[in-house]
Amino acid sequence: MGYKERYKINLLLGGEKVRTDFIKMTFNLNELIEKINEHNINKYYAMKCSENNKPIICLDLTYFSSEHPIMIVDGNHRCFGKYKAGKKTIDGYVLGQNLWIYGLLTELDTIFIKVIINISVMKQYMVGLITERELEQGLYYI
Repeated sequence: MGYKERYKINLLLGGEKVRTDFIKMTFNLNELIEKINEHNINKYYAMKCSENNKPIICLDLTYFSSEHPIMIVDGNHRCFGKYKAGKKTIDGYVLGQNLWIYGLLTELDTIFIKVIINISVMKQYMVGLITERELEQGLYYI
């Protein structure tokens, strides 16, 4: 099962889709390694991190990416080191948009992101990918 399917399952609660701000997950390193720019990795340090079992921290970018909708914000070296050491998975947390959106620098940044998300949700509704209820749940009040 791919990341999107596993993440969607974690967003389901009693059959109703809910916004979740903090989800614990186990990531497949083969999928996650694509999110890491190897040129930005200190390989010696990464191999030292391969035994570090602290969870990684990722942001949910569902409305910004059609591929693998997360961004690693803490744990790139751990992921790279574990991958090179032959490990298959890494534990981590996904911070939902309702949590990270308020960590932006200014109110204008927050409004801009909300507008982008609203446009993306409306497009998904218009092409039939989500229901009207999911549309209502996905929209931000601006």
